[in-house]
Amino acid sequence: NKQDIVDAKTGVGVLDISRAIIISGKKLGVVRLGYSKSEVEKVISKVSKIILVVAGFAIIITMAVSFFVINIMVRPIEQLTKAVRLFGQGGLDHKIVLKSNDEIRELADSFNETVEILDKTQTKLRRRVRDISTLLNASKELNFSQDIKNIASVILYTCKEHLNAGSAALYLLLSEEEAILSFNVASGVVGTEKNTFDTSDPLFKNLAGHKRIMLMTDLEKELGTSDSKNLGKLKELKCQILAPIIVKERVNGIMVIGPCKYEREYQEEDWEFLSALIGMANVAIENSYLHTLSITDGLTKSYLRRYFLFRLEEEVKRVQRYGGVISVLMTDLDFFKKVNDTYGHQAGDKVLKEFVQVVKSISRSTDLIARYGGEEFAIIATETSREGARVYAERIRAAVEKRDFDIGEQKIKITSSIGVASYPVDAKKLNELIARADEMLYKAKESGRNRVCLPEVVETDKPSS
Repeated sequence: NKQDIVDAKTGVGVLDISRAIIISGKKLGVVRLGYSKSEVEKVISKVSKIILVVAGFAIIITMAVSFFVINIMVRPIEQLTKAVRLFGQGGLDHKIVLKSNDEIRELADSFNETVEILDKTQTKLRRRVRDISTLLNASKELNFSQDIKNIASVILYTCKEHLNAGSAALYLLLSEEEAILSFNVASGVVGTEKNTFDTSDPLFKNLAGHKRIMLMTDLEKELGTSDSKNLGKLKELKCQILAPIIVKERVNGIMVIGPCKYEREYQEEDWEFLSALIGMANVAIENSYLHTLSITDGLTKSYLRRYFLFRLEEEVKRVQRYGGVISVLMTDLDFFKKVNDTYGHQAGDKVLKEFVQVVKSISRSTDLIARYGGEEFAIIATETSREGARVYAERIRAAVEKRDFDIGEQKIKITSSIGVASYPVDAKKLNELIARADEMLYKAKESGRNRVCLPEVVETDKPSS
C-alpha cells in the first residue's frame, strides 16, 4: 500500500509506505517505512525543547565566563586606569587592592610601591621647601640686623617654632673679651637668668672639639663626672639637644633645646635644619661682634665719635621731618689729668670705664653714649626737651659726685662738668648743636666745674624749615 499524506497547512507531504510480506500466499506481517506527521511533530517538539535547554545553558555559561573574565581581567585594568588617572592629577593616596595572583596583581603592587615612594619623596620635598623658606626669612632678618639681642631672638624663636620644641634657651658671650656665657633669651623654660657658663670648662672644650650639634645623652656619656656642674644646669633647662655656636674655633654661645612638644623624637630633617640655622647664627653673631668693634671704644664700650656724629645726623633729620626735640650732653671729668699723673694711666682707664657704667645705669636704652675724645663724652638724649635734658644731666653729675671710683688699691672721688644744648631750640643745624653743647661744657668748667650749664633761651630762636 502506498499512501501520500499532505499537510494541509504547510503543504509538506509525508510519505507513509508500508509493504506487506506474503510468503506462499500467506501474509506474514507489514514493514513500515517513514513516520507519520504527528510523530514527526512530536520529535521536532522534543528536539526543540532540547535545543532551547542547551541554548539556555550555553547563555548562562557564557555569562558566567564573561563575568569571570571581567572580574579577572577587565576590572583590575579599570582600577589601574583609574589609579593612573588620579596619579596624573596629583593624587598619591589612592592604592589598588587586588586579590588575584597574576601579572596584573604584580603590576598593581608595583604601582602601589611607586606611589608610596613618591608620596614619601613628596613629603620630604615639602619639608625641604618649608625648611628653606623658613631659613630664607630668618636670613633676611639676620642680614639686616646688627643688634645681638635681635639676632638672638630671631635664632631662638625660629628654631623653637620650626622644630616644635617645647622649650629653648640661648646663652651668648656679651663680648669677645669675655669667657662667660650669659643668659640672652629663652622660651618655654623658667630659671634661665641665674645660669651662666664658663667656656673654659670641659663641656665647652668637648663642644669645640666636636663642632657639631649633640644629644644630651651623648654628652653625658662622653663627659661622665668631669663636668657634672654644667650637665646639671643643662638638665634643669630640660636640655635634649645642645647646639654650640662656634666662631673662630671658639664657643661663643649655646642653644639649649628641650623635648618636642608633640612627644616624638627629632628626625633627621630636624637636625639638618638646625645645623643650617646654627651656621647662619655663627655668621650673624660674628658680624654683630665685628660691627660692635667698629663703632665702639675698646676701653669703655661706649660708642666712637664717628658713630655718634652719624646717629646725631639721623636724629636731627628725623626731628626736621616729623617734629619733636633732641638734646645733646657734652660731659668731661674734672681734673682727670691729675688722676693719670698721680695714680697712673691704668687707674685713669678704670675711672673712665666706671664712669660710663654709671652713666649707662641711669640712662634709657634709647640714649646713646659716646667717647668724644680723651675724657670727654657726648650723649644723645632722644625726645628730650631742654628741661628734661637738664634733669638728666644733673642726675649724672650727682651720681658721679657720690661715686667712689675703684682704681685698684684704693677708691677716689671725681666730679664732672656737663654742657647741654637742644635742637631746634638752641641750634638750627647739627654743627651748631654740637658747638653750643661744647660751649656750655666749657662754661661749666670756667664756672667752677661739677655743674650743668645750658644756653640762655632766646625768644627769636625758631626751628629751621
